[in-house]
Amino acid sequence: MEITHILIALDGSELGRRAMEAGIDVALRYRARATVLTAIQHPAYAATVGEVEEADAEQRAFAERVQREAVEAARMRGLDVATAIVSGHPAEAIVDYARQHAVDLIVMGHRGLSNLRRFLIGSVTDRVVDHAPCMVLVVTERRPR
Repeated sequence: MEITHILIALDGSELGRRAMEAGIDVALRYRARATVLTAIQHPAYAATVGEVEEADAEQRAFAERVQREAVEAARMRGLDVATAIVSGHPAEAIVDYARQHAVDLIVMGHRGLSNLRRFLIGSVTDRVVDHAPCMVLVVTERRPR
């Protein structure tokens, strides 16, 4: 198995940070290049142009901060990473990016929705796993044994 390009999907959550650490570990082990991707989504409600622009600017600023932290964390471990901010539904954006950029492995967190909630609304991770063109490493919450 050859892993040459890893996509690390970050959403700013604690599990996203754990996924980043796992992605760095795998990239270093396989000497692969890594890209940190953050998806931003426009409001799902009717809004004025100004409200959409404001929401987009806030999300973009948040994504840039998350990515700066990820780049710093990777550099401290000796890994240079590329970054990408994309617009759209997070699952679709992650899968599309992986297809378009020959990604071999997607690393992402899973926040552990209840079975009922996952059934009703689904999860980004579930959708990525179902549609990814490559392997997906899912980092979950650590549970006591």
